[in-house]
Amino acid sequence: MIVLNLFLLKFEGKYQAWISYKEIIHDTVKVNQYYHTAWVDEESLPCKLEGLDMNAVYENFVRQIAGAELSADENTNLKEDIEQAEEKKQIEKQIKVLQAKIRKEKQFNRKVELNNELKRLRKIINKN
Repeated sequence: MIVLNLFLLKFEGKYQAWISYKEIIHDTVKVNQYYHTAWVDEESLPCKLEGLDMNAVYENFVRQIAGAELSADENTNLKEDIEQAEEKKQIEKQIKVLQAKIRKEKQFNRKVELNNELKRLRKIINKN
């Protein structure tokens, strides 16, 4: 069963599309992530109805609206793409925290350790 919620908002002649990625687990619907477009003209909305079944249409809508946040490759699994995007966001948060720690740290040896950790996290992000 697909639970598809696609919202189109209109404000001062501009439109914005919102969609949520949902999973059904044990007869309950869990919203994992919301995606939205920027405010655009009606002609620029990325929502094109493509797919052979409702699952394909839904996944295509999520990919179109998420834009660069998700892989545009339709041959990959949407759930895995979303998990990778979440993992990337978590690593980016860790990088920001590490950068703040490095700026505040006074001991040179500790700064070197933190910089090594920062390099490791950046390598992980660059692989994806």
